[in-house]
Amino acid sequence: FKGSNGMVFYASRSQYTYSNYVIFGKYINGKYAKYIDTGALAKQYYGNTMVDFGEMVVCTDGFIIPFSIWKKDLNVKGDFVFKWDEKANWFSVEKIVY
Repeated sequence: FKGSNGMVFYASRSQYTYSNYVIFGKYINGKYAKYIDTGALAKQYYGNTMVDFGEMVVCTDGFIIPFSIWKKDLNVKGDFVFKWDEKANWFSVEKIVY
């Protein structure tokens, strides 16, 4: 999606035994900035537990990325919602667990 300041946001997905996204923005001057790494975010919330990220949904003001954890002692399914905040020039992060 495109921010009101002309920044364009992109996502890169890597997939091995699990999926991971990196979200970055391109400024009007052609420079790039990394905003979100779902692997690092998962580590903040769940430590070294492997978190799998599903197909990203692009919204007009951000992204929704479903996630799941399937372990013997921990089964979690939910979404990470990232909304762009023009004033803060950064994404807010909301974790929703179902």
